[in-house]
Amino acid sequence: MAIILNMEEDHLDYFKNIDHIVDTFVSYGKNIQPKGYMIINADDSNAQKVINNTNANVITFAVDKKSPLYSRKYLLHPGRLSKVYVKYKRRIPISCTVERNGKTQCV
Repeated sequence: MAIILNMEEDHLDYFKNIDHIVDTFVSYGKNIQPKGYMIINADDSNAQKVINNTNANVITFAVDKKSPLYSRKYLLHPGRLSKVYVKYKRRIPISCTVERNGKTQCV
């Protein structure tokens, strides 16, 4: 199983540019077995390229776009623990830390 939250220009000490980053995610997606799963953020503008190049079962999630897995309610407090409620087949609370720059880490 793979979960892809976002693809953005980060770790440019390792990657050449955003195209290199996206190509790396595409390669990652190609390595997921056909019986495996990829959960990917449909709000990311590069998601479709990865989705189109995997044989895995794909489940998308989103805040801004219509998706089978989506957030209905979220309370984001930069720099501290926040709550996000995700809806798939039932309501699932997820705890997230939101950094001041807007990046989030969720469990």
